[in-house]
Amino acid sequence: MNTLTTYTLDTGLTALPPHLPTLLASLAFFTFIRLVVAPLTSHAFFPDTYGKMGRRARNKWLVPFSRSVFAVHVWAQVYTRRVPSTRLAGHPTRAGVSEPRSVGPVMGLRLPWQRQHQLGTRLDN
Repeated sequence: MNTLTTYTLDTGLTALPPHLPTLLASLAFFTFIRLVVAPLTSHAFFPDTYGKMGRRARNKWLVPFSRSVFAVHVWAQVYTRRVPSTRLAGHPTRAGVSEPRSVGPVMGLRLPWQRQHQLGTRLDN
């Protein structure tokens, strides 16, 4: 952790170490949704369609599903009422206030470097 702290101080990212557990928990939550919840839910609600899909088709099916579920979870966190306390999610207030925002998946926005596909054809040609 000392090496990480030294690196973040050198690069000016002084708020990274206190928020590192939050970032890792967010990554773990999204991975859990992507690898466990999305396939089980898809197979339960759409057994005929999901069962006949190949590997690539399942990936195209699960990615938007995972992003949408994760975005709804993050969106709900944004609008939760703050609890007046000296600690935020186990971190002291000197760590700063963390408000995760995932507007892109909710609003359907894409970053310029993300490829946009529609019915298997590229739109950015």
